Amino acid sequence: MNMKKICVIAVFLSGYLFSNAQQRSIYNDGIIVTKHTLEQQEDSLLVDIELDVNNLQLSSARFLTLTPVLTGKENEYPLKAILLNGKNRHKVYVRDLSIHKIEPDTYYAEIRMNDKKQKTIRYRQAIPFAAWMSDANLMLNEDLCGCGGYTREKTADELFAIIPVAAPVKKEE
Repeated sequence: MNMKKICVIAVFLSGYLFSNAQQRSIYNDGIIVTKHTLEQQEDSLLVDIELDVNNLQLSSARFLTLTPVLTGKENEYPLKAILLNGKNRHKVYVRDLSIHKIEPDTYYAEIRMNDKKQKTIRYRQAIPFAAWMSDANLMLNEDLCGCGGYTREKTADELFAIIPVAAPVKKEE
C-alpha cells in the first residue's frame, strides 16, 4: 500500500472517530445522544442536546419522560422534559390537551412513537447561569410509565462529567 492510500485511510478514520466521539447510547441502547454541548452566553447557559430515538421500543400504552437535570454538589436545576408517547398514550395526551388537563407548554416536546417516522429530537434551552454550574454534571433522567401513569422504571444517565464553562465575564461600565 502506498503512502497516499495510507494517508487517505487515516483521514477518513480520524473523521469517523471524531464524528462518533460525542455519540453515546443510553436507555438500553434505545436512545443515542448524537450531540451534546453547553455554552455560556453572557449570563445564560445554552444547553444543546440531540437525541436519536429511532431504536427506542415503547409499547402503545406507555410513555417515557426524559428530563435533563443540571446537578452540582449542592444544587439541582431540572430543565423542561421531553415526553415520548406510545400510540395509545399519544391519543390520551391529545385528549388531555383539548380538555385542559395539561398545559401545552408543560413539556419541551411531545413525540408520538411507533409511527415509522425518523425521530431525532433537537433540544435547545437557555437557562440563567449561576456560579455553581461551572462544576456541574448534566444528567438525563428517564421515567417509564405504563397505563394509568404508574411508574414502571426510573433511571438516570450522565451526559457530561463536568461542564466546560468559565465563570461569567463581568462587563466594564
